[in-house]
Amino acid sequence: NASLKQADLNIDRLRHDAELMRGGIQTNKDDLRAAQDTLQLTREDIVKLTKDVYTLDARSCDMTKTLKDTRQNLEGLKAVCSEMSDDHEGTKSNVADMQLASMKLGTHCRQLQEGLNRTAAGLQGTQTQLANTVGVVDATREHLEQTKSDLFNVKNTHEELVGKHKIIARATEELQHMAQETRKNLKDTNSLVLPNLQMPSNGGVLASSSASLRSPASPRQPISPIATPGRNRSCRKAS
Repeated sequence: NASLKQADLNIDRLRHDAELMRGGIQTNKDDLRAAQDTLQLTREDIVKLTKDVYTLDARSCDMTKTLKDTRQNLEGLKAVCSEMSDDHEGTKSNVADMQLASMKLGTHCRQLQEGLNRTAAGLQGTQTQLANTVGVVDATREHLEQTKSDLFNVKNTHEELVGKHKIIARATEELQHMAQETRKNLKDTNSLVLPNLQMPSNGGVLASSSASLRSPASPRQPISPIATPGRNRSCRKAS
């Protein structure tokens, strides 16, 4: 009996242990199921994390590239800043030069203004002188017109005098020609008349010679206008 009781106790204990084991197994199953669910969630989280890691990696690569580009841009910007600094210094120098040039230009402008004022005053004086000169020129023009008219009259008078001089020259030539012809005729007449007037005596020859010398037909005596009608015509032409 004692062994049966002990056996029953052991069986009860085994049953109780079995129940406890069943409960533990169920608990373990539940825990395992929960662990599987957690593992599934963890796997999903890992997949998401992997995707996020890939995304972060891509972003990191992009950021790295962007950083490189930014670094290059910064280097270029640094160079540009350096150039801008140099340009700024040059601009400062140019501004200083421009200020100096502006001062010189202002001085030159003032000098030009003063020169223009003097020129304006000189032009006013010149205008007055020009007005006076115009008056003088007008008077001179009138005087020149009068002188031109006088010269035209003198020219006409000179032409008339030249014409008269030509007429007188032609008349003089005719008179000279007539005088030569008359002188020749007188010589011929004397050569014919003198031998006939000779006398036997010397006294008669001398008397005839002296008479012939005193004769009006002698070439030494003036020729009568009545005997030379051509000469009278020449004299009338000359007059």
